[in-house]
Amino acid sequence: TPLSPRQTEILNQIAKGQPNKRIARTLGISEQTVKNHVTSIMDKLDANDRTHAVVLAMLNGWLNIEDVSEVRSEEELAPSLAKS
Repeated sequence: TPLSPRQTEILNQIAKGQPNKRIARTLGISEQTVKNHVTSIMDKLDANDRTHAVVLAMLNGWLNIEDVSEVRSEEELAPSLAKS
């Protein structure tokens, strides 16, 4: 893989649908550091956006679908609907 272990960890969080702020909290790093890693990931993979980076990583076997799949609550999937 052309990605560092930390970049792979961040890409895994992106694949789970996590925003930069939550990734930063989860990994104990600043949001700016996450943004820097995301930029580097996209450059290394020549990806157009975050989703494209995840797809490229999965197609190349650098991310495993089992590693990123998880059951998400209705509130996480649609917070505005869960409140009504």
